[in-house]
Amino acid sequence: MPTTHPSICRFCHAGCAILVDVDDDGTPVRVRGDRSNPVYGGFTCEKGRQLPEQHRHPERLLHPMRRRDDGTHEPVTVEQAMDEVAARLAAIVAEHGPRSVAVYTGTCASRNPAAKPVLLAFLKALGSPMRFDSNTIDQPGKAVAQAMHGTWGAPPQGFDDADVALLIGGNPFEARSGGSPNPDPVRRVREAKARGFEL
Repeated sequence: MPTTHPSICRFCHAGCAILVDVDDDGTPVRVRGDRSNPVYGGFTCEKGRQLPEQHRHPERLLHPMRRRDDGTHEPVTVEQAMDEVAARLAAIVAEHGPRSVAVYTGTCASRNPAAKPVLLAFLKALGSPMRFDSNTIDQPGKAVAQAMHGTWGAPPQGFDDADVALLIGGNPFEARSGGSPNPDPVRRVREAKARGFEL
């Protein structure tokens, strides 16, 4: 009989409250939204509900893999992988300098709070300024637009007590972005419209 454990979904930055059913052997078998959570109200997206399948996928990597000369891969130990990566990085830095090493962190780096500080410390130790993230690679327009046009200095209006909202470049019914609440945006917009909110 599965046991149920409360948790949060780590698939994206929304961090939805979830309930995870786990078999006796520790295998997750089902994920659903936690209806008792007052913020999320049981909401979770399809990606979050598929976490058990991702966890149990037969092609999930469970140890480091090294590419052979013929393009196939072979498993290696963590220690061996770290030694080989360190040796290769040292050779690259010796030949091309510290700027030849760069790091990229995506939005979901926030799910692992130690990842970004460790990467930044690593770059600092190397002497490389080559740090990139989702803002520098695929969303630089946001920072450029703010620099060119300025920003509204007041805090944002709360969604739950707003009478009207104008969303530009965002569709809360398709993506949790663009000014709508992250937890269950469709329900939240419908509830707001029911109280007279105009979108």
